[in-house]
Amino acid sequence: MGLYERYLALRIARHGGDLPDHVALVITERDLLERGAYETLTDFFEWAIEYASQVTVYVSVLDAAAVPALQRELETIDAPRPVAVRGPED
Repeated sequence: MGLYERYLALRIARHGGDLPDHVALVITERDLLERGAYETLTDFFEWAIEYASQVTVYVSVLDAAAVPALQRELETIDAPRPVAVRGPED
């Protein structure tokens, strides 16, 4: 767990309130082109599932031609729970 994740975990623990039911992340297709992006996304899933029963990742895509490739990559992520990948038509 990285420094920022530990910071968030500490804030959640100190808050004393109920854990969130849903955690959402919004990223762009460009974010997924960065080196290590899918490993970071896998780490995010591991962290988020500790705190929420539902996790959503929305990928904003400017180039519709990139959608099939992104879907294939996202379907291969090693997450603690099954990942449902949906396209723009869903």
